[in-house]
Amino acid sequence: MTSYSLDAEGRSVTFKQDQSELWFRSNRRIKKVNPDEILYCEYSDGCINVVLLNGCTIRVYNFLSQLENKLEETNYFFRIQRNKLVNLRQIKKIDKTTRRIRLTGNLVLNITPGRLEELELTQKSY
Repeated sequence: MTSYSLDAEGRSVTFKQDQSELWFRSNRRIKKVNPDEILYCEYSDGCINVVLLNGCTIRVYNFLSQLENKLEETNYFFRIQRNKLVNLRQIKKIDKTTRRIRLTGNLVLNITPGRLEELELTQKSY
């Protein structure tokens, strides 16, 4: 069954279908994305940049917390900073000394100290 949600301003629509795909409205187009294809998401200047494994970025006008709630059911997205969500399946290395994580494609992101400890616990149980 397909369900959908519309934010209060009607700016972006996210559809869910059997928890295996998301639909984003961006630049007046609807784009279908499998959550596995998301590398990370970053909130900046009132919108979310959804960065995909193929290098493309989808710009969505929404709040990161709303996207995080939608991705929560996958159990493999983690907030590494106030403005960033990362796909746990794409983490290749965690550097405790520099507080950085390396993702698929050698992309490096910083992680806040408190989140680092929680990420380590999450990775152990993952």
